[in-house]
Amino acid sequence: MKLFDIFPTPRFLTLTDAGVSISERTVRYISFRPSGSGDLHIEFSGEIALPEGVVSQGEVKDKEKLVEILSQLSRDKGIRFVKATLPEERAYLFTTAVDRVPYKDLRDAVAFLIEENAPVSLSKSLFSFEILDNPDNFKVAVSVLPTDVAQTYIETFEAAGLTPVSFDIESQAISRALVKRGDERAHLIIYLGHNRVGFYLVNDGVVQFSTTMVIDVADSENPETIKALKLEIRKFFSFWSSKVDANSIPNQKVERIIIGGPWAKDEKLVSSIMSDVETPYSLGNVWINVSDIEKRLPDMSFEESLAYAATVGAALRGGREEYV
Repeated sequence: MKLFDIFPTPRFLTLTDAGVSISERTVRYISFRPSGSGDLHIEFSGEIALPEGVVSQGEVKDKEKLVEILSQLSRDKGIRFVKATLPEERAYLFTTAVDRVPYKDLRDAVAFLIEENAPVSLSKSLFSFEILDNPDNFKVAVSVLPTDVAQTYIETFEAAGLTPVSFDIESQAISRALVKRGDERAHLIIYLGHNRVGFYLVNDGVVQFSTTMVIDVADSENPETIKALKLEIRKFFSFWSSKVDANSIPNQKVERIIIGGPWAKDEKLVSSIMSDVETPYSLGNVWINVSDIEKRLPDMSFEESLAYAATVGAALRGGREEYV
């Protein structure tokens, strides 16, 4: 008789989970399995095109259609649990310090600071936070989302037979995929989507500040498009410099710009945006926290992987952490 005959693996541990990200055009998903070397290998991945109007500016507009698509995905891939991203457009991110309290009281302490740092009502919001190392107090990175937006996504997944075990704001998931684990330096991530561009300032391993521009990056021949993107980069550098100076943060200049997203593969667009920027930049490697690509290449082309940062980052999140 084998050990598993006496103590069988709990059923929920045998069911498949996947990272899932939903944009206006696409549902992307990826599932990993561990290898003997400690790396993660892709179990399966893919994308499903969304009809126009199902999701708009981060809000689910056609819940019935999205449930239909997610239900089919669940059946086809045997997915039961999802680690999902939530839309950046309606989120608020901030970092703050909380006096040291018993861990069980920490959530209440963070909640008390929500309305001081974000233009939302606590009673109509859900929030999550990550603890950053600090010897004197709890330094926390907080993300806040309106309850109605988050609840719609929760209900949509559950109606499709999927159980969400964690949620990430999109920028958090992207930074988890593109910034090397343990790298506490300052980085600017520029995420080139189809009709919007995200700018995320990452320091101490978490997103400190983010903004999203609604802009048609496909119109790379338009000088006004390039001009607008260059201006936003300058704004970010100016903002971070003022924050560093005001808080006496040593040696925290932006070390590198990381470029990701489906349009990051457009060499002409990237070179046009970065032509006057002195800070070094590189295209994002979404496998940097997944596997050693020098030893084993993932079953996905580099160009295709550029669009999977949010999906990979969501899949890499550990634990059963929920917005409350």
